[in-house]
Amino acid sequence: MLHDRNINLVSTFWKEVWNRKDFTFLEKLIHDDYYVTSLSNPDKVIKGREAIKNNVTIKWTEYNNFKLDVPKIYCDGNSVISVIKLSGNKKDTGKYLSMDEIVVHTIKNDKIIHALSLSTEWKLG
Repeated sequence: MLHDRNINLVSTFWKEVWNRKDFTFLEKLIHDDYYVTSLSNPDKVIKGREAIKNNVTIKWTEYNNFKLDVPKIYCDGNSVISVIKLSGNKKDTGKYLSMDEIVVHTIKNDKIIHALSLSTEWKLG
């Protein structure tokens, strides 16, 4: 079923790539024409699998005990909506920070081709 397959695809992305830093999954999960846009910074477009690797690596480098939780995930056809929470202690200050984000992934040919992000500011506590 399309619904289950698309949710599984995005869930695997969060679990394997973001939480386990296993970049071997990128070829299987991410479309060659992948790009990310953000409602909070609409002029910035991030493209490609390397950008994912860089973003994940930065988060894991800047934060102790970095964690990404996905409390809710929904699917509507080829759109998968994830409610995520990123958290960890900033390595330079030790302060705990967290951020809530909604990400809408678009699926094409059984791979993620686009991510639209709406995030809040990092918050203390």
